[in-house]
Amino acid sequence: MGRLVLMWLACAAIASAHAQHVYRCHSADAVSYQSQPCPPGTASRRWDYVPGPPTSPALQARLDAIGRELIQRNRPIVPTTRRRARGERRPPRADACARARHRQQATLERLKLKRTHDQLRRLDDEVTRHCR
Repeated sequence: MGRLVLMWLACAAIASAHAQHVYRCHSADAVSYQSQPCPPGTASRRWDYVPGPPTSPALQARLDAIGRELIQRNRPIVPTTRRRARGERRPPRADACARARHRQQATLERLKLKRTHDQLRRLDDEVTRHCR
């Protein structure tokens, strides 16, 4: 009698863990997965899904911790404000570049053709320094 009850309980447990059907349906522009059969006229595929055993609370906590760590590691790096080291240059500003070019043009117009190679070199170096 005990064996019969044990067999009956085993059959009940197996019946409760039956496979579920999964349907893959193709429409004109999308693919969907669902538990109901696909509408007529759409290509479909069916297979059985058997859920795995439930995870233990300790394993689930570990998986959650790993997931949080991965999110933290893959977070985009946000630039922080920092002090410049001694001798480090300040990043160029667009208006500084425009001012240097304007000064260069004004000086060239003032000097006209009476300019030396050294003057041209100094003007070009200033524009280069501000427009990098």
